[in-house]
Amino acid sequence: MSSREIDALIEVLKRELERERLQNLELDPREEVEKLLRKGEEILRKEPSDVRKGAIEKEKEILGLVLKSIENLRLEKVFRDFFRDERSENMLPREVRIYEALAVHLEEKVKEKLIVALKRIPAFVGVDGKEYGPFEPGDVALIHEEDFKTLSKEGLIKQVEVEL
Repeated sequence: MSSREIDALIEVLKRELERERLQNLELDPREEVEKLLRKGEEILRKEPSDVRKGAIEKEKEILGLVLKSIENLRLEKVFRDFFRDERSENMLPREVRIYEALAVHLEEKVKEKLIVALKRIPAFVGVDGKEYGPFEPGDVALIHEEDFKTLSKEGLIKQVEVEL
């Protein structure tokens, strides 16, 4: 394995650590690491030795840690962008899929409302088929928005506003 290629990955990690936003990557770090690992396996097939094997195993370990760090940092930035309602142009295809999956999941959750019970409410089966309650005054719960409409009309609950 080339130390130049490993140094390039470490440089990517350094830049991700230094920058608030996702950096534009020419190449996917995961693909680069996989390529380096294949090169290491190829070297071992051509020149098997215990010393070479030990060095390549250590490089694999280091590459795994560097890759995991890069991916974790980038995912943290993807999540941060998502909750800030921003979308980086520099996302890798895998990161775009994660961002979009978050959007779909959040859209599904929007059908639920966070409520606080104002009065005692016996257990009930909601429109989504889930069992809710019983609730005592002050209890906080997440319920389907259709159930929210019904219970709030009756003055039994109120919505809890949450700012992200």
